[in-house]
Amino acid sequence: MCFPHVTPPIRGSALTLALMLLLTSPGGVLGETLHRVTLLDGSVLQGRLIAMDDAQLILHTDFADSLRIARDRIKEIAFVTGEAALPTPAVAAGPAGVGQLEVALIGDQPRSSARYRRPGDRERMLDLNVLHFKVFIDGALAYQDADSTIEKEFSDRGWTFLRNDHEFPPVILAVPAGSHRVLIVVGNELDRLEAGEKQSQLCSAELMVEDVLVRPDEKTRLAIAGDGSRFRYGKYALKLLSTR
Repeated sequence: MCFPHVTPPIRGSALTLALMLLLTSPGGVLGETLHRVTLLDGSVLQGRLIAMDDAQLILHTDFADSLRIARDRIKEIAFVTGEAALPTPAVAAGPAGVGQLEVALIGDQPRSSARYRRPGDRERMLDLNVLHFKVFIDGALAYQDADSTIEKEFSDRGWTFLRNDHEFPPVILAVPAGSHRVLIVVGNELDRLEAGEKQSQLCSAELMVEDVLVRPDEKTRLAIAGDGSRFRYGKYALKLLSTR
């Protein structure tokens, strides 16, 4: 039996053709129609379809402006039209419950070095040289850590150098079950530099990981490799090693 105003589910190899038909039907308008997407793992997502291609669908939901879903993860799709759709939340719950997301930064640890000539600049250089580790989930800051330790301080040719390196431990976060976008940011906050100021030995790196699936009562682990280019100051990059 089908619910009122809900299309029968579309499954299997018929997805591509059926989606084209849905989107060209009177109710199936990109960005306006409420779709229910059931994934192979049993997750149920609900939102407004804003784009699609052979590889993925993009939904606008309450927790993500553009949630990307790989087509090979989809079991079935239906859309809801008419006034009956209005009381329905913009996104139905994914897998019920809460899981854990571990973010482990391995490999080279971040290193930075700030320099100054005038003693009055010391406090600002201490602030610039702080190393940060931030995790954003679906655009919201979920975790942050910072280290302001000065590992080494020395003077050379009229400059005073402040050096820092730090190994951030893995972090485990409680996250609602479902698919998430995770942004990892490591390094100095370069937006604190003054206009025209050059500090070539500070570092900053970002890595966006799409479609991180967190299951209820289970732990998903992101292993992120830090590449310090053989420990050169000011050179740092992040790379996804594994998701499990």
